[in-house]
Amino acid sequence: NGGYYLAYEGFITAMIFYMIHVFIIRRGFRWWETPWLAHLRPRSLLVHTELTVNTSDPTPSPTGQLAAQLVRRASITPDDAGCQPLLLEQLEGAGFHGEYLRFGDVSNLWVRRGQVAPLFVFAGHTDVVPTGGDEKWGHPPFAGDIAGNILHGRGAADMKGSLAAMATACQRFVKQHPQHRGSIALLITR
Repeated sequence: NGGYYLAYEGFITAMIFYMIHVFIIRRGFRWWETPWLAHLRPRSLLVHTELTVNTSDPTPSPTGQLAAQLVRRASITPDDAGCQPLLLEQLEGAGFHGEYLRFGDVSNLWVRRGQVAPLFVFAGHTDVVPTGGDEKWGHPPFAGDIAGNILHGRGAADMKGSLAAMATACQRFVKQHPQHRGSIALLITR
C-alpha cells in the first residue's frame, strides 16, 4: 500500500538541495575531483546529521509534515484536492511566484523564483490513482498516518513525498543562498 520512509527523507531532501547547489552555485562542479569530497564517490553514502530525522523526537521534519499534508488530500485523477495551492503557499514564502496553466479540464502549476539563466526545473504530479477500496489498506489511504517512522497513504512514495522534498529543499536553498544566480522552478501537474 505504499509508504514513504521518513528516516530517508532527510537524505532525499539533502540530495535535492545539493543538486540545486551544484547547478546554480557551482555550475559544472565535479565533486568527485574535490579532495574534501573524494570520500563520497558513488559507492559510499553520506547523510549530513543536521538533515536526518531525529528518531528520539516523534515530530516529523518539515518535509515529513508537508508530505503528510499532501497525502491527506484525496487528489484522485483529475482532482488536485488543493495540493497545488498548498505547494504554492509553501514556496511563496521563499520568493517563488506561481502561475496556473490550464489545458482543458486540467490545471498545472508553474512556480518560479528568478528570471535569468540557468534555469533548474523540478517536475512532479499531485494526482493519484483510485485506492481500490479502503479495506485493502493497512492504514486509510488518505489519513497520512505516520507509524514506525513511515508515512502511509496513497501518493506517499509516488509522488507527494518527493514533491515535499523538492519544496523544502528549495526553501532551504533560498534561505542559505538568497542572492543565488539563475532561477529555480517547479512544474507540478495533476
